Amino acid sequence: MASGNERAAALDGIQYVYGDGPCLTAAREHVVVHVPDVATDQRWPGHTAAGIASVLGVPFEPAGEARAALNIYADQPHVHDKAAVEDARREVILASSARRLAVRLAAHRETEGDPVAALESRTTIELAAGIVMVRNRCTQQEAVEILKTVSDHRNVKPRELAATVGRGSASTHVEV
Repeated sequence: MASGNERAAALDGIQYVYGDGPCLTAAREHVVVHVPDVATDQRWPGHTAAGIASVLGVPFEPAGEARAALNIYADQPHVHDKAAVEDARREVILASSARRLAVRLAAHRETEGDPVAALESRTTIELAAGIVMVRNRCTQQEAVEILKTVSDHRNVKPRELAATVGRGSASTHVEV
């Protein structure tokens, strides 16, 4: 959980106390949650007591198993019109791209420090590329591009996708 200020952090914390709320619902169900008037919406009574009048929850695109959403709170009801909802969606799409990149960089750093893990990952990916080459009668470069496209589309790490192509992970023996 990250918040823009202490009040937003407290409001986000209410969701964790109740185990549900607009942001958690948006992230879990991958839907935009718009509550124009908290006083007339009984789904999350804790928010009424917190003194907010309107909430907008916009889900981020998945990045691995971690789900997230942006919560936008307002002190007045009916603040988020159609244009505001669309603006929030566009901003979250941009932020989702940055989030996916951060997740990939973190995964890369994990294998970067472990040359054996990097070699095993590379072997699995190369074997999967070979299988794709045979199945699709394509070049190695085309096979790698197919794997990258599918990896991006499914939002999974290339090594995890490669392991499914070969129906298991490859084994590499390295003597250090």
